[in-house]
Amino acid sequence: MDALQAGIVVASKMAITADNLNPDPNFRDPAYWHSQRVSDWNGSAWTGPGEDHGGFHTDAAGGWSVENSASRPDGVALATLLGCSTWITLNSAATGMPTDRRYRYHLYSGWSVTREFLIPVKADTVYEFSIPMKNNANQWHGVIMDVLSADFTFLNDADAVTSGERSWFCFPGQVGRFKKQVTFGPKAAFIRFAVINDGVTSIWAGDAQVGTISLREAVGGTLVVDGAIVSRHITVDNVLADRIIANTATVTGTFAAKVIESTDSLPGRLIVSGTGFSLATMATAVADPAGRINANTTLIAPGKIQLGGANTLSNWLTGGDNSELNGGVIAANTIRINSAVIGLRGIQLLGINFDTDRVNTVSWSAGYVDWVDDAGNRQVSFINAGSVYRTTAGSQVAYIWFDRVASHANQIFYAGETTPAAILANTNNIIVAAYFGGNVLDAAYGRTIIDGDYLKTSTVDANRVIVSGSITTPLLAAGSVTAAKISVASLSAITADVGLLRTASSGARTEIEANQIRVYDASNVQRVTIGQL
Repeated sequence: MDALQAGIVVASKMAITADNLNPDPNFRDPAYWHSQRVSDWNGSAWTGPGEDHGGFHTDAAGGWSVENSASRPDGVALATLLGCSTWITLNSAATGMPTDRRYRYHLYSGWSVTREFLIPVKADTVYEFSIPMKNNANQWHGVIMDVLSADFTFLNDADAVTSGERSWFCFPGQVGRFKKQVTFGPKAAFIRFAVINDGVTSIWAGDAQVGTISLREAVGGTLVVDGAIVSRHITVDNVLADRIIANTATVTGTFAAKVIESTDSLPGRLIVSGTGFSLATMATAVADPAGRINANTTLIAPGKIQLGGANTLSNWLTGGDNSELNGGVIAANTIRINSAVIGLRGIQLLGINFDTDRVNTVSWSAGYVDWVDDAGNRQVSFINAGSVYRTTAGSQVAYIWFDRVASHANQIFYAGETTPAAILANTNNIIVAAYFGGNVLDAAYGRTIIDGDYLKTSTVDANRVIVSGSITTPLLAAGSVTAAKISVASLSAITADVGLLRTASSGARTEIEANQIRVYDASNVQRVTIGQL
């Protein structure tokens, strides 16, 4: 025919294949098959009843037998399992099967090596083989393919096939359809099949089946003439193809594909797997990603926003991740600074005091480091007391640093003579103190908190503070303390100019004031006056 009418071809699956080249795939012609039980493995030769094709009866005395769905109680199930109406079986329970020797039972197709019985094949051509088998025995069984030349000479493996194998084995417990592709060699002209079982291991026990033996030339472009199939509509449940080329393809139901490629455009109705969104809606969302983020409840963690280089909105060294950039809070171009630190840092040292021996050792007391991780969670790390020795060679600096991972786990500060760059190369580190030797200790990174403000190390000179709880004369400037601010138990001075001196504030006392000395009794009555009246 020139063309197929629309709707004529309706199938769940459509396959175009060559004919089965096996003239008797279902074992219906005893004249085509030869059953033989060959030499046993104890050394003597013995030929079984297969010579007269007796193996083609279920009650045959040994060898392969033909069965169908009515030949055995499980015949219907076995026919369904093998997918064929008849099959051959090798059953150790069959009448006449010897149980005292190990044999291989052969069944050959085209036993007479003549052109009449052998299956012709093409050299350098790919063929497909399909054989259903089931094994419920104690040894393997299978099918071997003999390949012959045009003069009926058996070929070895190298000359028989150029790719693929020419044997199929079914092992105990296996069941299924065994398929293979074979490319025959340049000398191949004929083949025959040999059904065989393993007789070397032990005496055969159990049963095994071989179903329809199919041999077909592999489907190629030459089997379907160009233009032989023309149809406006082909209805199928499944189309299996490496490539489908169509000017226009209309899908009214569901179209599933792992990969869709297009050099032009894809329809917006295509649903992206796992998302529930079509290409059209996804394209709309991509056009305004910020709007999609602001419209939903999920927030972007500050640590995930990269501003430039390796900087983010949040860093554990400079505070928690509660950072906020909001145009309503800070207007553009309203702040112009190179750098600023406002508020407390995300790290505090609690109860940790640094001290030196004023030679080359700096020590610290036990305490805690209070810090906030990148997720905004407060962390507290206990630190044991420790010390570090600074060598006197050169201008070495001993640094003390906190590692939020290692220090937290080991409860220690790390210290040593190194460089800030080497320490800060690990983003988990922060320097808390630097010791230059003697009494020069810079603990600026640790900071001491006083009423919410910071008193930074080295910003207060020693001549401005109280030393050992007392103020010595060199620390007081002349006229810096008035008499009204002095309250002492005794006073010793060369000269003094005071307004009122009294031995007591009430009761019996003596007072000196304005060139006059006054004496009072216990009742606060003035009894004596000396001096200017």
